[in-house]
Amino acid sequence: MKYEEETGEQVAELTVNGTTTVYGSFMEAYYNIGSNTDTATIRLLEDSEVTARIDDKKHTVVLDLNGKTLSIDKNITTNAIWVERNSDWTICSSEPGGEIRDTRSEHNILLNSGKLTIKENVEMSTEGYNSVYGYSESGTAYIEGAVIDKIFIDAGAVNIASGDISMESLKVGYL
Repeated sequence: MKYEEETGEQVAELTVNGTTTVYGSFMEAYYNIGSNTDTATIRLLEDSEVTARIDDKKHTVVLDLNGKTLSIDKNITTNAIWVERNSDWTICSSEPGGEIRDTRSEHNILLNSGKLTIKENVEMSTEGYNSVYGYSESGTAYIEGAVIDKIFIDAGAVNIASGDISMESLKVGYL
């Protein structure tokens, strides 16, 4: 596991089973969710980075950007976060201005084959392939007020209740 360089700063807080712990990076908070956890909330306190690929196989995660930016490290050359079949992720921002940004021009930010909900106050942008890539028939993405620059649904479903998604950015593939 690769964590961000320890700065002594309080960057992300993780709440599991009513207990909140503060960590020096988003990655450190994510890696401390634990294997027996049903639901975890990670709230950014400062801007942070995804520094290694995440393959989440079984968690229910609420990622509250809290008006901060989560960037994708330029050295990740594959999908940054894979929400797998038994995972359920909600990405929200309790404060305006929450952003997930990818400037590496490689692959996708989120690869979804589980359940993914992206809510208001969240903006996602990438120079790579897609911000959200629907990967399997088991995957469902719910967009509720987010601004997303590129969505590709190869399999599964997407439900766009509200948000700013241009029709040029929404692509549908074939099984």
